[in-house]
Amino acid sequence: MFRQEKKDVQKTLFDQDQAFPDQIMEMLKKSWADDFYRLILTQINEDRFSVLYSDKVSRLNKPVNVLVSFLILKQENLLSDEELIGSLYFDYRFQYALGLETNSDKDRLCINTLSNFRCRLVEHELQTGEDLLQQEMESISDKMAEFLSLNKFMARMDSSMIDSSCKNMTRIELVYTVIRNMVRELSKTTDLELPESFLAYLEKGHKNKTIYKTKSTEEGSKLESLIQQAHDLYELVKGHSAATDSTSFEHLSRLLQEQSIETEDGIVVPMEGAKLSSQILQNPSAPDATFRNKAGETI
Repeated sequence: MFRQEKKDVQKTLFDQDQAFPDQIMEMLKKSWADDFYRLILTQINEDRFSVLYSDKVSRLNKPVNVLVSFLILKQENLLSDEELIGSLYFDYRFQYALGLETNSDKDRLCINTLSNFRCRLVEHELQTGEDLLQQEMESISDKMAEFLSLNKFMARMDSSMIDSSCKNMTRIELVYTVIRNMVRELSKTTDLELPESFLAYLEKGHKNKTIYKTKSTEEGSKLESLIQQAHDLYELVKGHSAATDSTSFEHLSRLLQEQSIETEDGIVVPMEGAKLSSQILQNPSAPDATFRNKAGETI
């Protein structure tokens, strides 16, 4: 259920900065965190994102202005998801910039919160053709330019790169999940000997290492690597009926058909994001969940 955060988050007596010495508070006020709080966080139009959430009585969403700001900070600081969460909890400037108290249950954020928000954004665009994140970045572009001019150490990124990073990470998670599901199926139902590179998908912590430690600058190469692994796995199991009759193989085959192409050199690479169909597999748990809706009609 959607809720809108207050535009100006009031500090409480329990906020950590209330105990800071005046000199430290002055440093905080002069840091990038105060500029980000004033120019970015409080300017985000949360109503734009209300369509991502149910209007039925249910668990309230995490503040959208914080989640959008999180995506911006990730890209501008060239961080992985894991580093971003670490910065939130270990660098008070991030907490201040986002108006959060990390000792508060309602303000706690985790990697899954960020991941789920990205998926909502991408699925909404596939269903409607409406890119909410890019719309918001264009809306606050002047404020972003002002913020970056005040904080020259930040990475100079085009707003479209933040949107592109969001989509890349969603594709990376999808490809990883399809591969992992196929490997799990094979380990339970067949005697097929899997290479060590695929057995690693059965190890605890492999997903975090593969996905959430990926920096923004590494997303393209990581997607290429995973698409190639998906192709190699398909070639390995396509002749084994015990595997090809499974739902996991169906998803693997569909993923490669929808999201990859073979070059003249015989190398399998990811299809350009702009060329992806609105009907592509987005969630292996609900493979038929995506559709495109235009002018009130399902296409």
